[in-house]
Amino acid sequence: GAEDGSLELDVPQRVRCALQDLGPTFVKLGQVLATRVDLLPQRWIEELGELQNAVPALDYAQILPQLGEDLGADPDTVFAHVDRVAVAAASLAQAHRATLHDGSEVILRVRRPGIRDVVEADLRLLSHLATIVSAQMPELARYHPEDIVRQFGASLRRELDFAGECRNAERIARNFEGRSDIVIPRVYWEWTCERLNVQERLDGIPGRDLAAVDAAGLDRKQLARTGAGIVLKMMLVDGFFHNIDPTDAGGQICDRGPSYATAVFVSGEDETRTAQAVKAQVAKTLGKPVATRILTGGRFWPAEAYHQDYARKNPANYNAYRIGCGRDRALKAVWGSASR
Repeated sequence: GAEDGSLELDVPQRVRCALQDLGPTFVKLGQVLATRVDLLPQRWIEELGELQNAVPALDYAQILPQLGEDLGADPDTVFAHVDRVAVAAASLAQAHRATLHDGSEVILRVRRPGIRDVVEADLRLLSHLATIVSAQMPELARYHPEDIVRQFGASLRRELDFAGECRNAERIARNFEGRSDIVIPRVYWEWTCERLNVQERLDGIPGRDLAAVDAAGLDRKQLARTGAGIVLKMMLVDGFFHNIDPTDAGGQICDRGPSYATAVFVSGEDETRTAQAVKAQVAKTLGKPVATRILTGGRFWPAEAYHQDYARKNPANYNAYRIGCGRDRALKAVWGSASR
């Protein structure tokens, strides 16, 4: 139900409460929208950002049967210790600290029991709503709501496969092999499956906690350079990046380097606004304005099936990297502006 005093809530608060009441898929949708500073006013971004902490963890007893099934044994025999209280919870999963018998500290990321059926039902509802919007609201039809729901659904289904996420993480680890400025947690494949992710535990400072960053004596400018370099290598050199859950837990700064990095770039009508938003965020991280050229005219997308399908259907609007010199030119322009 809505919060007490709901009649006094403004529109962003009402939408956030409605998304919470509608369930995990809609919470996830709100979290995605909270990252779109290029589309929504700051008041909406702030309110939807509250959804990052809106999902309570399940009691350990509720996840224990599934956890034991995925491990193939009682968790208390597989691990030397498992914390009964979740250290973090999100719309699709929750995380518990654990210790292996050799003393290694790990994190168990457990998918919420029954969440796949809930997600599929919610996606059917969203698809129906998108069809209605396209037919009855011409001013919104130009945003292609049905395509948006299809892409959102494809992304959400991939997120439900934790083993696939770990394969992506290992691919990124190979791409950054030999570098000390990024750390990808080790995957323990003997216990990892579609519903369970067991990885090395890394402690650090959330990238958005600037007060903690300053308290630790870290150089914001160097962190921004390192993070930008990691993202640009993923996007422009490797042609592969992992789009993670848009929450505070997505990226951390630890004593061995940032433990994750991700980015999404778009183009078209919102291209300049998006670039301006990225520029503003970099300026906030550095603590001062930045003078950087805004690159336009190209889309940066992971090479996934739904983007390839979009390219086939909309060849005139999809400027993917089809010519090698285009990538070289973009690299030179990005690094040239970043080095000044």
